[in-house]
Amino acid sequence: MNGNKKIWEKEWSSLEMKTVPAHAAAEPSDEIVLFRGYLMALGIKPPKKVVDIGSGKGRNAVYLGKEGFEVTGLDI
Repeated sequence: MNGNKKIWEKEWSSLEMKTVPAHAAAEPSDEIVLFRGYLMALGIKPPKKVVDIGSGKGRNAVYLGKEGFEVTGLDI
């Protein structure tokens, strides 16, 4: 089983959901906060366009939107 599949199954497994799963959190993921810093360091500043693929409830899209980016969220 590849690493991404393991992460996905752990995130959505009803047996392991003893805490609030990351996809249900209101705060953006740590990786998105770091990504925003990376973009800024490269001189890529708002109002640039960003696509959040697999956006779920939109916590990362909302964060980037509040930071001034023009965000499109995609999810099934």
